[in-house]
Amino acid sequence: MKLGVFDHMDRGQVPLDQFFEERLTLLEAYDRAGFYGYHVAEHHATPLGVAPSPGVWLSAAAQRTKQLRLGALVYLLPLYHPIKLLEEICMLDHLSKGRLMLGVGRGISPIELRYYGLDPEQTPSMYAEALEVILRGMQGGMLNFEGKHYQYRDVPIEIEPLQRPHPPLWYGVGRPDQVTWAAKNRVNIVSNLFSSGMKSPTAIARNGPNRAARPRTCP
Repeated sequence: MKLGVFDHMDRGQVPLDQFFEERLTLLEAYDRAGFYGYHVAEHHATPLGVAPSPGVWLSAAAQRTKQLRLGALVYLLPLYHPIKLLEEICMLDHLSKGRLMLGVGRGISPIELRYYGLDPEQTPSMYAEALEVILRGMQGGMLNFEGKHYQYRDVPIEIEPLQRPHPPLWYGVGRPDQVTWAAKNRVNIVSNLFSSGMKSPTAIARNGPNRAARPRTCP
């Protein structure tokens, strides 16, 4: 069994610089203790998460740890320019010496999405297109894409991830029907459901088309 940590970085009472330093010290302890991985949630305009830029936080974490795998859970893809995020992901994979885990999602909080001027009804299709752009881009070479939300023609990709073909993908699930896509596309899944609620998603993952998703629970 491999153990990991899913961190929401809820704001406490201490100054932020102290909060961040204490959290990094905690990550060092996770690293020494042999924890497998550490995920940080992305939130905006809420005290539920004071790491609204996961890439900045994970870059600091990569310099303070040696073995611990690191990742956002999840990058809210509709909030990013896909090529900009692609470049950041590749940088982080190299800075961490291949320890990056790539958590992706569309965002579950309509309020946070609207703060960014996004229509929550549009973000599922934005997410799907952005993920395709990022996965194509990590193949290197020239990037071409034609979608409803994003269009790119002959964009040279000068930086590729250290892990090939890309860092392992992670996806948060709350319903059994979300697991089918993850199993088909060899994506790790994580959920905050209790064990009884994970029975159906786990069965789908293990018996799906490729039997590829590796369930993780965080009760």
